[in-house]
Amino acid sequence: MKPSPGRWFALLFGAWVGAWFLFRLLEPRFAPLQKPLGATAWWTAAKLVIWIAPVVLLTRRIPLAPGALRLGHLRGVPLALIVAVGWVALNAAGDSLLGRTPAPALDVGVLSACFIAPFVEELVFRGFAFAWLEQLGLRFWKANLVCAVLFAVMHLPGWLFMQGFSVGLLAQLAQTALLGFGFGVLRRDGASLWAPFSVHLANNAWSTGLISFLLT
Repeated sequence: MKPSPGRWFALLFGAWVGAWFLFRLLEPRFAPLQKPLGATAWWTAAKLVIWIAPVVLLTRRIPLAPGALRLGHLRGVPLALIVAVGWVALNAAGDSLLGRTPAPALDVGVLSACFIAPFVEELVFRGFAFAWLEQLGLRFWKANLVCAVLFAVMHLPGWLFMQGFSVGLLAQLAQTALLGFGFGVLRRDGASLWAPFSVHLANNAWSTGLISFLLT
């Protein structure tokens, strides 16, 4: 059966939901999973098996154009760093007005959220999925919109398991999709996956409290 983006994403999403179910089932029974190091090890392994391994296998069945993943250079990163600083400043100003500045935090879970998660997500969505859709003939804006929506939807299982459903979750979903769309623009203008990765890292570093920790 010929691989298709829709089938790949359905399997990815289903496997990710399964990883959350299994984690919630095992966490009360195994003390290591209740600690940051154990939980980080679980989710790192899950991302390698569920997100990265299928991409590696699929690139052998649907060879992408040379350089399609855009990992080979740093073009666009200086501009992305300026965007990252501006984005963090904007978030800091907004959170300050609302009185909800993230508490300073630094542990393996925070480091994973700031470095491993952005790299995996950018590699899969702005790298592999984007290149696949373009290779199938989708123009930039349509491919970017599709990848942004899929990027947001992949966050749903974690949000639902951790927070439950609420109306605010829909706003969070829309915000994440818009953020993913912006990451895609950086990929195009910078012609490098490291450009969206830089802003993604900065966004997560602010939301997890890492930047607050570094500034205190």
